[in-house]
Amino acid sequence: MLYLYGITADGSDQRLREVDGVGSPSRPVFSIPAGEWSLVVSTLEGLEPFTPDDAVAHARVLEHISRRGTVLPVRMGTVASSEEELKAVVANHRSALVHLMQHVSGRMEVGIKVYWTDELLQETLARRIDLAGLRAESVRNPTRAYDIALEVGQFGEQITNDWREEIIGKITGRLGPKADDMAIGKQSSAYMLCNVSFLIAREKADAFRAAVQQLGKDINEKFRLHYVEALPPFSFADLALGGGPDDGGVLA
Repeated sequence: MLYLYGITADGSDQRLREVDGVGSPSRPVFSIPAGEWSLVVSTLEGLEPFTPDDAVAHARVLEHISRRGTVLPVRMGTVASSEEELKAVVANHRSALVHLMQHVSGRMEVGIKVYWTDELLQETLARRIDLAGLRAESVRNPTRAYDIALEVGQFGEQITNDWREEIIGKITGRLGPKADDMAIGKQSSAYMLCNVSFLIAREKADAFRAAVQQLGKDINEKFRLHYVEALPPFSFADLALGGGPDDGGVLA
């Protein structure tokens, strides 16, 4: 059985000795030529449940490949019984794969996440409502404590929503025109204001990084801005392979 990580455009047949694949113990990663492309795979013993370590290994393989060139990431858990089955699926969806490969070729994904802090929220709340007075009232009148906590929580939620709208507007407004594509992702933390990914040409990485650094200076210094680059294009070409070309076999 073969486990598929992604598809590259070089059509080579090689072993990737610098990185290990999924499984326990982990398996060597290698590529299989499939026409003009290569399928990056490792062997797999049966269909055992995948683990968090496997998720890390899957991402690590794709990140390793993306440092060498363009890769179309395939969703974790994609397996096939043989090389022939994999090659048949790829051939069946060639037109969609060509379109996606053209879209991400020579490009990389970069991501920006912005987080708020308790300190900033407390400072902002204190400027808008009488926090000290409300806390004192909670002590004096315990029956009101729940309602007061709810009121403060609602104020806090409105503040973070306002921050989110403002920050996303700044990021997309300034950086969107400098990128070839953009995607707003899910928030993985209660402290996260935004999670925005961009698809940029590799040769524009330095200029884009400089624009991000300038943006960081213009954002309130108590927000935490996290920037990561040279990622596989997970947000722009996350493939699910299977079925026929007209029944959702390739999804991006």
